Amino acid sequence: MKAQTNKMDKELKNLNSLNTALAEFVAVLFKNEETLKNNIAKQRARISYQTNKIRSFKDALYQTTQMIQNEV
Repeated sequence: MKAQTNKMDKELKNLNSLNTALAEFVAVLFKNEETLKNNIAKQRARISYQTNKIRSFKDALYQTTQMIQNEV
C-alpha cells in the first residue's frame, strides 16, 4: 500500500511539474499574441496613413492637371 502511495505521489509531482511548465508556456504565448496584436494595429495605422497620403497626392495631381488644362 505504501509503495503504491509513493508511486502516486511521484506521479502527482511529475504532473504538477508538467502543469507548471505548460502554464508558463501558455503565458509566453499570450504575451506573444499581445505583441503581435499591437504590431498588427501599428501596421494597419501605417497603411491607413499611407493610403490617405496617396489619395491626397492623387487628388492634388488631378486638380493640378485640371488647372493646367483649363489655362490652355
